[in-house]
Amino acid sequence: MKTKISSFFTTISILFGFNAFSASHYVDNVGNCSGLTTCYLTIQQALNNSVSNDEIRVFPGTYPETVDLTLMGSELTSAANGNITFNAVDTNNIPSVGTTLISPVTNAVFIHSGSFFVGDVTIDGFNVLSADDDGIDLDLVSGDITITNVTASGNDSDGIDVEVSTGNHTITITNSITNNNLSNGLNLDGPDGTVINVIGAEANNNVGEGINIQSANILDAINVSIVDSETQDNGNMANDSAGVVVVSTGSLSVNNLFTKANHGPGLAIIDITDTTISDSIFEDNAIVEFFSGIFLVSAGEFKVTRSVFSGNGDSGINVYETDIIGNELTSFSVNCSTFTGNDVGIYLNNVIGTTSDVQLNHNNFLNQITAAIQAGTDNDAIDATNNWWSDASGPTHSSNPLGTGDRVSDSIDDAIGGAMGTVDFTPHAMSSIAFEQIASDTIFLNNFEGDFCSQL
Repeated sequence: MKTKISSFFTTISILFGFNAFSASHYVDNVGNCSGLTTCYLTIQQALNNSVSNDEIRVFPGTYPETVDLTLMGSELTSAANGNITFNAVDTNNIPSVGTTLISPVTNAVFIHSGSFFVGDVTIDGFNVLSADDDGIDLDLVSGDITITNVTASGNDSDGIDVEVSTGNHTITITNSITNNNLSNGLNLDGPDGTVINVIGAEANNNVGEGINIQSANILDAINVSIVDSETQDNGNMANDSAGVVVVSTGSLSVNNLFTKANHGPGLAIIDITDTTISDSIFEDNAIVEFFSGIFLVSAGEFKVTRSVFSGNGDSGINVYETDIIGNELTSFSVNCSTFTGNDVGIYLNNVIGTTSDVQLNHNNFLNQITAAIQAGTDNDAIDATNNWWSDASGPTHSSNPLGTGDRVSDSIDDAIGGAMGTVDFTPHAMSSIAFEQIASDTIFLNNFEGDFCSQL
C-alpha cells in the first residue's frame, strides 16, 4: 500500500508540476508556527539553516530584519548557495498574500551582499518596506529570479531592484505592486540572453520610472515581455520620469499596458530590434511637453495594433532619431488604433519612409491639436491609406481642398514647418472605424473591414 501511495503522489507531482522541496523551514516571530518544526523566530535564521531547494514559509507578522542570501547555509557544516523559495503563509500554513511585512530598521529587505549567489530565488506573497533603501535589492544572482504577489511600496529608493549576473536566466515579476517609491517602481536588468517578464504589475506614483528595464551593457540583447500592467503618475515637476523605459538590443512585446499621466513618456523604447505592442492605452502622458505616449529612439522593427493614444503632450507616437545609438529603423507600422486629442498623432522624425516600410492603416485620428501625421522624412511616400481623419471629407491637406479633418503635414503641405516626406492618405475611410470591447481584454478589438484587425 505504501508503494502505491508513493507512486500515486509521484505521478501527480509530474502531471501537475508540484515543487519538490528538499525541506520546509517555518518562521514565526512569536515562535509558534502552528506546531510545525523546525520553527525559527527570524527569516535569516531559517535561511542560515537551509540547503539548495529548501523552502522557507513565513507566518503572519512584522519582521524587522534584512534577509541576506549570502548567509544561506552558514550555520551548517557545508554552507552553499542553491535554489531557495520564500513563501508568506497564514496561520494554517496556507500561502497567503499581504499578511507578512518585512521592514528592517535600515537596509533593504532581501539583499545579496556577497560576490555571487548561484541558484534560483523565489519570493512570494510579502509586503516589503525599507526606510533608507530599496524594498528588494538583489544583484549578482546567477539563476532565475521570480517575484510574485509582492507589495514594495513607499520605499526610500526602488521598490524592487533585481539583476541576474549571467545570461540565459529569467527575471519574472508577477502580480506585484510598486507604488510611491522615491526612485523606480521596478528596476530590472541583466546581461546578454536575459529574459524579463512583467505580468500584472502596478507601478504608480514613483519619483523615478514606473518600470525601468535595461540590459547590463548597451550592446547586450535581452528579451522583454510586459503584459496586463499599469503605470500611472510617475515622476514629478523635477523628474520627467516615464511609465516604462526599455533599453536593449533585443525584443520587446507589450500587451494590455495601461500607462497614464506620467511626467515623461508613457513608454520609452531605446535601441530595441523588434517591438510589438497591442491592446494598450497611452493617455495624458508627457506633462513635460516634449515627450509622448510612445517615445522611440534607435529601433529596428516596430509594430502597433489595437491601441489607444489620447491627450499625450507632444504626440501619440514620436519616432525620434532612429540611428543615434545603434539600430536603424527598418519597418514601422501602426494599425487599428485610435489617436485622440494629442498635439500630433504620429510624428516621424528622420525615419525611413518607403511605402512598404512605413504603414499607417485603419486608424482613427480624432481631433489632434496640430496634425494627425507629421512627416519628418525625405524618402518615399508613407502609406497612410484607409484611415479616418475626423471627417468624411478626409484630412486637411493642400491636395485635398475639400478636406476638413485632422491635418496631414508633409513636404507637399507643410503647414507646421520642418516636414519633408510625403504621405499617401488616399483612399481615406468615409466613417469612423468601429471598435468593440471584448470580454477577455480591457482594450479593443477592431471590426473594420471584417476581421482585418482581429488578425493582426
